[in-house]
Amino acid sequence: MERQNNSQLELFSESAPEKGSQTRSASDYNFLKRIKGYEKVILLTIAILITGIISFSFGVERGKRIVLSANKSVESAKVESVSIPLAPEPAPVMVKKEILFEQTPVLASSGSFTIQVASFKNKGSALKEVEVLKKKGMTTQLIKKGQYTILCVGNFPNKETAQPLLSELRKRYNRCYIRRL
Repeated sequence: MERQNNSQLELFSESAPEKGSQTRSASDYNFLKRIKGYEKVILLTIAILITGIISFSFGVERGKRIVLSANKSVESAKVESVSIPLAPEPAPVMVKKEILFEQTPVLASSGSFTIQVASFKNKGSALKEVEVLKKKGMTTQLIKKGQYTILCVGNFPNKETAQPLLSELRKRYNRCYIRRL
């Protein structure tokens, strides 16, 4: 009898494979060889993202621990500072105001106001502006504060009485304002 070609039986037979049949080796089952090129790129990207997320999470946790330990040390320092007697606080440093040129006497009360027109580093420039304002009939004051010479106009008991002159001075001096003397 002739042998029939039963290919299905050969697949399940336990006999040795024929010469023409192919066998699969262990390298054929390698995962990376079975996936395509673009799939490798996608899987590599996913792996990098997961690694980044995990690293970030560990960094956040580490940062929290550092901040908490720093807060504990600050709290312990606060407790220590309370138990140690402190030296008396030094007096605040006051900048001395020196009036260089005065047309009218300055009232010493805290309610007196003036209009600060400008401040100058050069005293000569301030004196030139004083002459310009004197020609217009205004009373001026020069106040020395640090390196600067401050040019002020008028002496008013309150801000409301200084408002009309302020609006007139703003035509020439944009940034002039009312201040306490």
